[in-house]
Amino acid sequence: MSTFIISNSELVSAVKKASVSEKNTYELKVAPRVEPNSGKYMASLCTCNGSVQTIAFLLVASEDITEEVDLIFPSSFAKTVTTLAAYTDGDFKIEVEENICNISCGEASLNLDMLPSAVRIEAMDPGKNKFAQVTIDTGKLKRAIEIGSSAMSAEEGKMAAVRNAIELAPVNVDGVEKLRVISVDTLGVLAAGAMAEIKQAGGLDDLLDKKAYVLNSVFCRIVNSIHSETVELFLFDKQVMMHDGNDFYIITPNAAAFPKEVSAGLYADMPKEYSMSVEQKSLTSALDIVLIGASSLEDNKACLSISNGGVTVRAMKRDNRAGVAATDVVGETDIGINGAVLKRAIAHLGTSISISGQAPNKPIFIKNGEPGVAVFTAPCKLETDADSTEKESSEEGK
Repeated sequence: MSTFIISNSELVSAVKKASVSEKNTYELKVAPRVEPNSGKYMASLCTCNGSVQTIAFLLVASEDITEEVDLIFPSSFAKTVTTLAAYTDGDFKIEVEENICNISCGEASLNLDMLPSAVRIEAMDPGKNKFAQVTIDTGKLKRAIEIGSSAMSAEEGKMAAVRNAIELAPVNVDGVEKLRVISVDTLGVLAAGAMAEIKQAGGLDDLLDKKAYVLNSVFCRIVNSIHSETVELFLFDKQVMMHDGNDFYIITPNAAAFPKEVSAGLYADMPKEYSMSVEQKSLTSALDIVLIGASSLEDNKACLSISNGGVTVRAMKRDNRAGVAATDVVGETDIGINGAVLKRAIAHLGTSISISGQAPNKPIFIKNGEPGVAVFTAPCKLETDADSTEKESSEEGK
């Protein structure tokens, strides 16, 4: 029988990290190497869902280990650990004999069946494969993910390649190396982009403005869970590795390409027929009023009116309306909007935003003054008096 002791907080933390890529198994690997300061063996807890693999570092106390120990648990391992940890804060004891594992914590214990194998992603070898290494301030990358992934959706739609995904691309903007994050919803009516400046880089020249990676929502979850001040990314041709302290994440990009029209549209320098600066809180509150009573997609449709230097939002199907605090208002026009989509578009942009467009039937561009931040949403068709009369005549004819 082999016995392994792991501190309560350390195992709970490792399970939490590994859970982002959980599918069917948790794999605990204990190496025959001792960490000098603690005298414990170095170990990792690994999960893999086929496209993302997490390798969370932890320390394990045990008897003499001369070769790597590989223990594969079913996915119920996570629930077992969190439940036992809630019972007591004592250390975990894992006792293994043949294919049966007993996990105990304090006076509580239970058995888990061991599994023979687990899904894994083979990490690319830096010695054999070309790659770029970049270091980014974690806060800046989180901010870019917050805005740049805000249009991502998991729904079915006409743009299957963008489902539950973002595009991550190294770019050069005015001589500054950055990582650009872009998302678009599956219906193509909302897109968002943001950039994070790269702090240090090596081998990046061949990728700048030439290579993009389509990564899924798990990558965004991983970034948002990072606690280190900086994060390292290793960009291989067909793999992205992320290093957070002693923990590693391996991500296999989606094979489908992200539509180039999205990035081209977001960062195009378009002429403006109308523009305004508004407080995000004021516009959000106005949209909330307009959306009261909305119960369908049609009910979400509204009109953004720009007239005499003022801005008003009104529902198309109801009498709901509200003014919006706005400055630097240019233009006289009515723009059809989906109130729910516009509210989502501005949710992560901060206090002050600018809204502009080329024409009422062209995309609505939204920015917040941060370099590399751009959002656009498609307008809705406004129902004119003629449309209403024609619709009423049609319904009477029925």
